[in-house]
Amino acid sequence: MEYTLEHCLPLVRFFSLSSKEFSQKVRPYQKLFSRQLYEEIVDSFMDPDSKPNANILLPRNIKIEKIIDSKIVTNLSIVKTILRQIDKMNIRNNFAHLKESYKFKLLLRGSRDGFTPKKFHELCDGKSNTVILIKIEGTEEIVGGYNPLIWKSSGLWVET
Repeated sequence: MEYTLEHCLPLVRFFSLSSKEFSQKVRPYQKLFSRQLYEEIVDSFMDPDSKPNANILLPRNIKIEKIIDSKIVTNLSIVKTILRQIDKMNIRNNFAHLKESYKFKLLLRGSRDGFTPKKFHELCDGKSNTVILIKIEGTEEIVGGYNPLIWKSSGLWVET
């Protein structure tokens, strides 16, 4: 079986897997991998800056537009920062942002929908797990936050 898979394994994008997926779906078949390839995959989880030597495919280049529809978020490092804040953990894997564990859906764009509280609540009430990003006019500063609770215009104060 190892010989049969020898030509297929380089086509699998192992570096796009989460550590959990690797542990559950790849590690049980460790004996089918060359020692070098297996060690390089493990190294990628332990040292995100490691560069593979084996002839394998790295993750596809993902365009930022496929992840998030935003005029404010213009690079993947901002997306990674947002995900770190949501998860309250460090994303240590260089390729973790390529996983589709989150779906960003644009609910309101101030330049398109307006900046009024009425419009905000019209479009966002009833929605939970929301990210708010605002770019300060005339600067490069971006402010925002994450709300895991459902938006309501009831006027009641709630805590997360």
